[in-house]
Amino acid sequence: MTFNTENLEIIDINTICDVLNCSKNTAYSLLSETPEKEKITAWKIGSRWKCSRAALDEYIRRNSHI
Repeated sequence: MTFNTENLEIIDINTICDVLNCSKNTAYSLLSETPEKEKITAWKIGSRWKCSRAALDEYIRRNSHI
């Protein structure tokens, strides 16, 4: 199995907060290791959450009503 990481941007909780203009507590509550409609699919490395920029963009697309 091959995995193309060329367009994969990994972001952390601070970037999520900046993009969504929210607090860390709110951002943490939006993260989930299993795909859910109202959550951002993410994973933990040690105790730190990470997600792809694509997952954050997908969350915004699914939950924006514009």
